Amino acid sequence: MNGLLGRQHIASMRSTLQIKMIFVLAEDNVLHVLDSESESQGAFEGVDVEEGIFKFFDETGAPLKGEFVKPNTRRQIFGVLTRVASGNYRLVAAESDTLPCLSNVLESIPAVGKNSHFSSIEEIRMFLTSRSKGPRSN
Repeated sequence: MNGLLGRQHIASMRSTLQIKMIFVLAEDNVLHVLDSESESQGAFEGVDVEEGIFKFFDETGAPLKGEFVKPNTRRQIFGVLTRVASGNYRLVAAESDTLPCLSNVLESIPAVGKNSHFSSIEEIRMFLTSRSKGPRSN
């Protein structure tokens, strides 16, 4: 397969795989590292995901997007206030043609949030580089 059909097939395959580590770039330009997709769903509300406040990447640095299983809802109260309820989302592969990979934006990220995997942006860069080279043969 090649061209658009090949990219769609790869995106489809990636979206069905269970995502392991998640990188999340927050609006304050801090990179967070989470252990699972379910951890991201607990930490980041659907309304904020829908607004684009967070940018998600998989363990290879490829962009992810929130796909809403249950949409966010907005309701007017007394015609003045708006009540917003967060929906539920899952993370799926995003078209890499429209969103940058994490390795392309690392230079502009000043800090990594506290996590159990990495202590610096440089460690993340080395991890992503090793992932892009694939498994090594002994």
